[in-house]
Amino acid sequence: TSFPNPMVTSGRTGWANPPLQQPPGKGGYREAHEPREGTLNGAGDYDTIELCSQAQNCIDLGIGDTMASKINAGIDLHVDLACEELGIDYTEGVRLRAEGTGDLDEAIREATKLKDAWKRKNPEQRDYFAMISELLNDGGGSYTAMQFMSGRLRVVDRFAQAANTYFQGRTADGAKLGIFNLARECYTDRESVLWGTRPWLLLHDEVLAEVPVVTAQAAVERMCVVLREAMEVLIP
Repeated sequence: TSFPNPMVTSGRTGWANPPLQQPPGKGGYREAHEPREGTLNGAGDYDTIELCSQAQNCIDLGIGDTMASKINAGIDLHVDLACEELGIDYTEGVRLRAEGTGDLDEAIREATKLKDAWKRKNPEQRDYFAMISELLNDGGGSYTAMQFMSGRLRVVDRFAQAANTYFQGRTADGAKLGIFNLARECYTDRESVLWGTRPWLLLHDEVLAEVPVVTAQAAVERMCVVLREAMEVLIP
């Protein structure tokens, strides 16, 4: 028996014995999870959700919408930043990403320069970091952070912790609402194509479920709709 924790300090869920949210990539662990007879494994995954959360935070704080405008235009913020550093246009960047080119070690060595480029490409981030520093009295204090929408409270006393908590927490709240709405439809709505689907793991920004073979495609598509509509409440 594994043990879920519905609320850890960050607002995310946790899991222990075994830690299902940190599955090893080797050793056959993942392959050991087999769906029961008559079902298939299904999954719904939020795409770059914490960047979306941060973009919404900046809108709600009134410090800018550069990130949100790019996301809504279909621009991948990671590729956008890479193109800035490489001096190439966005179309070429998308092509290179698809080919899997790039030197990770070199990217790590260039981390400081990349951070500056990130702030330059998305200027509201400078104001966001300045706000966090001010709330912490320039690193000498702590304060109680309140999540947008949900109003959930968390005491923070470190810069990275405070800066992360708003987008990480907002994502966690949206994912919790999504899994709640999903379970309700799976277990109580006999008219839904999700009837008979069994969600069994919330992997922070991804939901895994057993779906009946006969309705698998439609069930997974409906699962994604339910999850997306829930997150849109937190990230309009």
